[in-house]
Amino acid sequence: MASTTTYAQFIALDAGALWQVLGDPSRLPEWHSGYRSVTVDDAIAVGAEGSYVQTHRVAGPLHRRFAPPFTITAYNPGRHMQLTQKEPVGATIIDFHLTPADGGCVVTDKVTVTGPASRTLRSAVPHVTDRVDFARLARLAGLAPVDDALSVVLAGGSGALGQHLAADLACRGGIDRSSSPAA
Repeated sequence: MASTTTYAQFIALDAGALWQVLGDPSRLPEWHSGYRSVTVDDAIAVGAEGSYVQTHRVAGPLHRRFAPPFTITAYNPGRHMQLTQKEPVGATIIDFHLTPADGGCVVTDKVTVTGPASRTLRSAVPHVTDRVDFARLARLAGLAPVDDALSVVLAGGSGALGQHLAADLACRGGIDRSSSPAA
């Protein structure tokens, strides 16, 4: 039995710019709210191993203490990176894909947990929780608002819907998130 969660977001940057951040697992905590720390023991390539600690207040400390290392099981620079962590009764597979699109790329974060406890374990595995993580990635990769971007005011924009809308606009280069409290 497997349980999968997939998130995707268009970002108005080319794959090369995004890959400078996305292609280095140790940079995940800079933009991905699910990771407190990530280390890779060797050069980033298929077969390299590493470890991560989640920000989840219960799973993070347990994972740091008991989890085996992850292995980079796929690495196609500028396109795809897959981290696989074997568990006693299954595995956790974290996939990042970049797909070129008109004016940028679609970034996809897919988390699959296999085994009999997959649904329970998936809730503790880091995955993009909202579009704000993608907006952080876009900013780190160098996306700046376009010169002729519209000024947008999201009334009540500090709620979940407002944050998602603002983050989506930021990923498209449409607004400056620097003045937003969620930035």
